[in-house]
Formats: sequence, structure tokens, C-alpha cells
Amino acid sequence: MNTATLIRLILRRDRVWQPLWILSVTLFVATTVATIRELLPAPEALRQYVDEIAANRPSCCCKGRRAATAWARPPSDGTRR
Repeated sequence: MNTATLIRLILRRDRVWQPLWILSVTLFVATTVATIRELLPAPEALRQYVDEIAANRPSCCCKGRRAATAWARPPSDGTRR
């Protein structure tokens, strides 16, 4: 069997499951974003939430301190990251 035959076989076998996975991941992300926007409508509430995540030690260990805060607020000393 060559590569093209194997790819066709995989696509035929997974023609139901692949769209379901894509749909479920898309719905999960969309509902998560909608929930956060609903629970934290004010920018101050979102900033407090980000500060709590940044102070959470397990979060910092998994992602690093800069990863939790880089998207939410500019550096306080005026420098670029």
C-alpha cells in the first residue's frame, strides 16, 4: 500500500468522527469564551482574574509566569516583552 491509499482509508474510516471532534472542540472553546465574558464583563474583573491566575503557583509551574499575563496587561515599567 502506498501513502495515498492509506490516507484515503483513514479519511473514509474517520469521516464521522473527525467532524464530530472538530465540532466538539469548537463548541467547547466558544462556550468557554462566552462564559468568561458573561462572568467577567468589566475590564477590572478580567484584570483581577488574570492577576489571580498569575499568582497561582501550579499555573505558573505549568505555563510560566509570563504566559499567564502577557496577553492581558502591558508591563508596568514601560518596557517591551
